[in-house]
Amino acid sequence: MQTAIDAWRLELSHRKAERVLPVTGGWAFLNDTYRHSHDHNKILLSSASDGVQAVAEADHVLGGAGLSFRLVEAQTQAIAAVVRPALSAAGYECDNELVMRWDAARAPTSSGQRGVVEIDVSERCSAATEDWRQELPNEGEAVWGQLGERARTVADFATFFAVRAADGSVASRADLYLHDGIGHIEDVMTRVDQRGQGFASTIVLTAARRAVESAASVVFLVASADDWPQQLYRRLGFDTVGASASFTRT
Repeated sequence: MQTAIDAWRLELSHRKAERVLPVTGGWAFLNDTYRHSHDHNKILLSSASDGVQAVAEADHVLGGAGLSFRLVEAQTQAIAAVVRPALSAAGYECDNELVMRWDAARAPTSSGQRGVVEIDVSERCSAATEDWRQELPNEGEAVWGQLGERARTVADFATFFAVRAADGSVASRADLYLHDGIGHIEDVMTRVDQRGQGFASTIVLTAARRAVESAASVVFLVASADDWPQQLYRRLGFDTVGASASFTRT
């Protein structure tokens, strides 16, 4: 199961990229259209690698592409343990991540699909752009626009779910990817002024149930190990089945 999830996460990075270059222990993914998106411009290590080499290759490939940031993802904690000392010494900050699989038997029965709708990619991108404008107020239109519009790279295999606010705007949203029996929930976001109403719970459960209805045998998401959403996901029936790490330098 974990192998299948890791394989899909690697495949997803390939699909988001315009250019893919081999590096020691993994791949470098680059997307010139979305240069402000860390997720579209990164190094992903899928096997053991030397940390000093990872730092050098990140500077060479990502820096060579003119990017001001560096993102190195370690697909497992074992890989992260190997590269962490060198990356930390080079000024990278680490975010430990939990790979969480949904267990329908543990999911609450009270949160149904009421109020959840599907939206098209244009509305999804517009809502995301506004979300980023609120989340990163010190950035400019170029950054907000690229972070909002980057969902277009996954539009052909994603379903975009939303809950609307009273005025019809998108209050909460989440994306669902379906691939070879795997359902992957990503980019769960609720507007600051709409939080505390249970929208995230409803939308995540709707996406998980849709994945199962579409013959997915594995439904998962990735959550920060150090942030509160992983506690919500546990209450919704998600259990930790793996761990990874992201190292970022800005």
